[in-house]
Amino acid sequence: MAEYINLENLSLINFVSSVGRSLIRVSVSRRNRKKVFATHSRKLSFLSDQNIPLKISSGFFKLDKQYLNKAESVFKSFYKEKAIQKIKERLGLISERFDHRPNSIKVLGLKNRWASWSPKHNLHFHWKCAMAPVPVLDYIITHEMVHLKYPNHSPAFWNELDKKMPNYRKYETWLKQNGVKMSL
Repeated sequence: MAEYINLENLSLINFVSSVGRSLIRVSVSRRNRKKVFATHSRKLSFLSDQNIPLKISSGFFKLDKQYLNKAESVFKSFYKEKAIQKIKERLGLISERFDHRPNSIKVLGLKNRWASWSPKHNLHFHWKCAMAPVPVLDYIITHEMVHLKYPNHSPAFWNELDKKMPNYRKYETWLKQNGVKMSL
């Protein structure tokens, strides 16, 4: 039988605002005192009969017990997969406003950035972008798309960003205030 840890049942996108920067560690059971990373504001159950390490089902994160000691890595992989899906979907819509396209998109564990670009028109996004609300993700994508035309933060860059997304300052502020909370 699965063991459950009841955390706040918030949406996947909004969990970060209630978690903060540090890891929340919870006991899996009082008997064996095993601990696991449980930073997500959903109910977390531990199973041993899954064919994948982590999934969401009926409002629960379900983590295979054999991955307890690798929980942080499993959650990062999960978010990388979700990030690439969300970014590709949003980029498909956003790129219609541009006369250029990126050559490739990668999701990585960037150190101190949400995203970056290369002169070869490659875009790199942090896996934590999967946790961002859609309008904030749209801002990150739009910001990087503008960099493909203007490689620095010149006045021309900011003017172009303002044309493509007039309310970008709102999302830039959101990232400054909440981005640090988006961590495992």
